[in-house]
Amino acid sequence: MKREEAADELRRRAEGRLGEACKAEGPLREEDGDRRLVHELQVHQIELEMQNEELQRARDAAEEALALYTELYDFAPVGYLTLGPDGTILRLNLAGARLLRAERTRLVGRRLGLFVAEPDRLVLAAFLGKVFGGKALEACEVSVNAGDAGPRVVSLEASTLEGGQACRAVMIDITDRRHAEWERLAVERRLLQSQKLESLGVLAGGIAHVFNNLLLVIQGNADLTLSELPLDSPLRESLLGITQASNRAAALCAHMLTYSGRGRFFMKPLDLSKLVADLVQLLNLSIPKKAKLHLNLEQGLPPMLGDLGQVSQAIMNLAINAAEAIGQEGGEITVTTGFRECSSADLSEVCPEWDLTPGTFLTLSVSDTGSGMDAATRKRIFEPFFTTRFIGRGLGLSAVLGIVHAHKGALTVESEPGRGTTFRVLFPASEAAGRVDGATEAAEEVDPLRVFTILLVDDDEAVLAVGARMLEKQEFRVLTAADGREAVEIYRQNRDEIDMVLLDLTMPRMDGVEALRELRRLNPKVRVILVSGYTEEDVASRLAEGETFGFLPKPYSSAELRGCLAVALKGLGR
Repeated sequence: MKREEAADELRRRAEGRLGEACKAEGPLREEDGDRRLVHELQVHQIELEMQNEELQRARDAAEEALALYTELYDFAPVGYLTLGPDGTILRLNLAGARLLRAERTRLVGRRLGLFVAEPDRLVLAAFLGKVFGGKALEACEVSVNAGDAGPRVVSLEASTLEGGQACRAVMIDITDRRHAEWERLAVERRLLQSQKLESLGVLAGGIAHVFNNLLLVIQGNADLTLSELPLDSPLRESLLGITQASNRAAALCAHMLTYSGRGRFFMKPLDLSKLVADLVQLLNLSIPKKAKLHLNLEQGLPPMLGDLGQVSQAIMNLAINAAEAIGQEGGEITVTTGFRECSSADLSEVCPEWDLTPGTFLTLSVSDTGSGMDAATRKRIFEPFFTTRFIGRGLGLSAVLGIVHAHKGALTVESEPGRGTTFRVLFPASEAAGRVDGATEAAEEVDPLRVFTILLVDDDEAVLAVGARMLEKQEFRVLTAADGREAVEIYRQNRDEIDMVLLDLTMPRMDGVEALRELRRLNPKVRVILVSGYTEEDVASRLAEGETFGFLPKPYSSAELRGCLAVALKGLGR
């Protein structure tokens, strides 16, 4: 509205208000000069009053807007800053001052970089350079020193003001968000590593199973040939070499099964500190003389339920790995034992990818002052056949992982290049009694006056052939079946003649578990020895109920086959 029009409107409103009060005096005449002068003065007075009212309303609205702006500006959940080209704080709100843990009056005029962590000051400088270099909107993340609250991660977004001499920035505390993201990524990495190791474990176990079948054929034929050769035959040396190489290959398969968590375990109560102390002499012989061994063994530990040989192997492997990390330059290896109470949160932090039960855990740590490992190496150290050493098969640490996993424990590693390495193991404590190993029971020879009939079941044709030859050489009558379904049918037809079934676990069409179930339906007292390239514990976990008369792991020799059958057939009458 134009000024003249606004003045006319104001006068009309003033005269309208005055007119209500002057109706009784009648209309103004030309000759009423005094009345007209008074009238004009009254109109101007009312105009001034109306203008004052408008000004007061405008002032009230401005104060209200200022109060609202101040509340929004100062008490916003984010920091607002106005910065100069060199990062000088020209203005900031109370939220920004709280974030920097300082009074606002002490912050204005100082550079923001003074409150940024040293490593991130270059990031802030580059950020301001882009902002004042003409970029429409820039963002960065830096860590600020927030006094007693410790470092906080903040996000900065800024754009220049008109004239380019200052920029307006928004500062948001994203510390909790970043910590949550870092924790999630760490859990995802550990879970991915666990899945990777689990997949490798399945692969290792599968390879070991297949190799055990092949080794059974090699060892079996070698044993049979050796038994038929005269003692002075020149071929014996070659066959013995084949047997020795097969035994080494079988040991390698055992390592692979251990890595996959399917190694052979004979559990009994163990004193971890005493076990380490008993291994000292062997440890000293296994590590270089320049490596000094220190023991910090806590006495009176609660017992753990474990396999003596496997846990000893794990300790030896960790110590040998530490010695290799030290090398010929010399250093120290420290073995420490103890125990601690672990909650679900503790176990989730240590090893979230394994479902561990809270409770008392024995602790074993093996530290060295060696070369240490970078992050890329740490990610792969538990993979089978991965090694950074010139010598070795790369199965030491993978076997340790399998042993720990099979004992329902946890294994972690801390290492940095040039700062050595520490492996930490958790074994669950247990008051339970160990399983009695009945392997030492004396085997009775099979009665030579009776010819026992054995049903041999295996889907591998070569294994079936060499197994049948072994049995026939020991004067057993042998029936063979190529899978579980054929085995059930043969047993149905010859159940009164068959004394024992040697049943392979892994077969097509009908596997050993299903075949055993069908055989028990035909005869609840059927005598079965399970045969597998996996371990007895792995086989037992797949059997729902009922017992068998033995377990024969592949590869087996003629002597092992004879001993297993002697125990299983003991007590059978004529």
